[in-house]
Amino acid sequence: MTATFVGTLYRCVPVSSVDPMSVTFSLRGGRWNPPGTFAVLYTFLSASLARTFIRTQWAKAGTAIEDLQPQALPDLLVLNCSVTGLTDITTPTGLQNVGLPAMYPVGFESEASWPVTQQVGVRLHGSGSVGVLTRSATATTWTGPQENWAEIAIFPDNAPLPTLTERIPAERWL
Repeated sequence: MTATFVGTLYRCVPVSSVDPMSVTFSLRGGRWNPPGTFAVLYTFLSASLARTFIRTQWAKAGTAIEDLQPQALPDLLVLNCSVTGLTDITTPTGLQNVGLPAMYPVGFESEASWPVTQQVGVRLHGSGSVGVLTRSATATTWTGPQENWAEIAIFPDNAPLPTLTERIPAERWL
């Protein structure tokens, strides 16, 4: 199953990032790519979901956003995107097609589960997929408007990067 996405995406980047569209950091590995394999541009369908992601990441580390120094907080990138051919794994059928359970991402919230999703990403990237439209592991429900619970991981080897339209400092979006 494939999907087309035309609209706004959001990406979190370190405040010190001089090349905010660089995908070099993703070569360390992520949910959909093993370390040292291929780059991925990880994005959210809403600023709200990006905010929840950042707050969740810091909460896992035992720190509240309010306790952090400004230089530790990420900027939010607003991206204009038009991409066709995303592998859609937001539905039980889409998940089954790639070998993930219908309840995904339940049980796959932590980095310990990444080897499973990374192998899915390797297969999709290798088959020429432009990226993955997926349920966010940060969300707690995957119903209602998709922008509230979905992410897009773009494979820049197979698709053009979105266009940066705005960079918002943390004090304006977190």
